[in-house]
Amino acid sequence: MKKIAFAALVAVSLSASALEVGVTGSNLSEGNRYGAGVTVGQKMAGLGITAGVSLFNSEANNQTRLSLVADRHLIGLGPVSVSGRVGGAWLNNKTGDDGFAGTLGVGTSMAVTKNLSAGVSFDRQWGQSAVKSFNGNVITAGVKVGF
Repeated sequence: MKKIAFAALVAVSLSASALEVGVTGSNLSEGNRYGAGVTVGQKMAGLGITAGVSLFNSEANNQTRLSLVADRHLIGLGPVSVSGRVGGAWLNNKTGDDGFAGTLGVGTSMAVTKNLSAGVSFDRQWGQSAVKSFNGNVITAGVKVGF
């Protein structure tokens, strides 16, 4: 009986989750830096976790940003879903020191088709002293394909 209950629980949890792969474009307000990236995320029961890598190019300092963000659905406004976001990022700089930054923000997404969604997020980034020059607002827009 326990095996049947476990199998049913696994089947329900797998059917309620969605793997998403996306491409993004970002702007960091400090230094007016632009970047492009890719993301992989998992959604289940109103919660999500997304890992991403973005490359920011600048004459002074190129940067690779590795991020991990958790989000929670807050409200639906018609076809738009609004979520709260919290996360962290490792900022790997070509010149200068590397370091960790925390993020807090809000995101929106809207289904374009059954498996394609578009979204925009606004996050505030605070870094440790080695990367505090990158503190500021991060605006990201992108599209995701769900599987």
